Amino acid sequence: MQRSIARPNILRILELVEGNPNARVTRGELLRQLGRFNEAVPVLKAVVPDGRSEVRAVRIERLARAGIPELQDLSATAANGVQGQSMGARSTSAVW
Repeated sequence: MQRSIARPNILRILELVEGNPNARVTRGELLRQLGRFNEAVPVLKAVVPDGRSEVRAVRIERLARAGIPELQDLSATAANGVQGQSMGARSTSAVW
């Protein structure tokens, strides 16, 4: 999906999850996709560990710190560090 088409949808989803403490990983991922890396990192650091969410948050945080806004396969990110495999138009989110 082209960035110009996806951006309004990402912004709308970001509005919907705003203030929901259970959606921090999603919020951090959306901020990362928008290139708002400095906002994404603290949101991802605030994820409450539950055995799964914090693992995804750390992987997304690495991408944010590296300045990578493109969608990524998080399993490839884990195996290859920050050099995860870009998902291009095949996926709507690295989180979902």
